Amino acid sequence: LLRTVDNGIPGSQMPGWKGIITAQERKDVVTYIKTFSPDFKDGAPAVIEIPAAPESTPQLVKEGKMIYMLMECWACHGGQGKGDGKSGQTLKDDWKHKIRPWDLTTYRYKAGNDPQTLFRTFTTGLNGTPMPSYAIDGFLIGGGEVTIDPVKYKEAYTPYEVEQLKQWLRSQPSEASMQRMTADQKTTLGVKRKWALVHYIRSLVKKPNFLLALFTTDTEVTQ
Repeated sequence: LLRTVDNGIPGSQMPGWKGIITAQERKDVVTYIKTFSPDFKDGAPAVIEIPAAPESTPQLVKEGKMIYMLMECWACHGGQGKGDGKSGQTLKDDWKHKIRPWDLTTYRYKAGNDPQTLFRTFTTGLNGTPMPSYAIDGFLIGGGEVTIDPVKYKEAYTPYEVEQLKQWLRSQPSEASMQRMTADQKTTLGVKRKWALVHYIRSLVKKPNFLLALFTTDTEVTQ
């Protein structure tokens, strides 16, 4: 809540208040907002521990694309991440209002597109929307047990990209080998794959042109 009050919500009418009112006033606003919902009667939600982000590399981004394909993120967000997947055309939020999947190529995300924020979003999902949460176990998919149907992927990917996915899966630990892993080894593998997805999503973001940057970046000109 404090982060939202501080930074606002890009793409909406909600402005950021950091630097406009004092830090204590912003905390007081958050305390007042909590009185609107019974969800806060038992205190704050558990803190999400976010591990240190690995450096983005071409190899990690490539693996992230494989995970994006495997977990069928493209069904809603589209093969190029533009929010134009067929399944995304029928989505509704918790209030039964039609909602579009986020265009992952846009420069500004509502909650931010820095690595830590994206990692948290994958962990918690987005309340009120069809965006689910993904626990570490959700990334522990065995390489040899997955059947890839080229017909299903046809709407978003070329035969070459589907073949790349198959090759990547063949290089991954099987379900049986995962069963022999320790809990720490499974966590390490799951976290690595989640970070790979984070860096792939970030690779889709298009840098703003000069005019967009001029009016969206906090500079002396816009101040």
